[in-house]
Amino acid sequence: MKHALPHLAATKGTIVNNSSVAADIGMAGATVYATTKGAITTLTRTAAIEFVKAGVQVNAVSPGPIETDMGARFFGSLDNMRGFAKSGVPLGVPCTPADIAEAILYLASAQTRFVVGQTLTIDGGLASQ
Repeated sequence: MKHALPHLAATKGTIVNNSSVAADIGMAGATVYATTKGAITTLTRTAAIEFVKAGVQVNAVSPGPIETDMGARFFGSLDNMRGFAKSGVPLGVPCTPADIAEAILYLASAQTRFVVGQTLTIDGGLASQ
């Protein structure tokens, strides 16, 4: 972000950081991962306040389990992740990369002009339980 700031200020750009629901709910076996994602959430809030006067919007997304290779490794397989989602995620399925991409596009759009320093949780209701 530091190195992109001059360009983003000149173009009134947008930053969308990637956090994780693990930072909000905690996950056994993911201590370091959850801690770093919590730091990204805090970085998003502080950078948003620092950069807003330069015309740069900063927000973040916070996904739940996503059907990716990383998700499969964490749960042991995609089938295990789907089983977790079926029983542990209110929506009953894990996120897809497309779900996250759509949220990022939304946060980067003109529709969110007044959204500053927020983290959009995309987890099928996991953190709301």
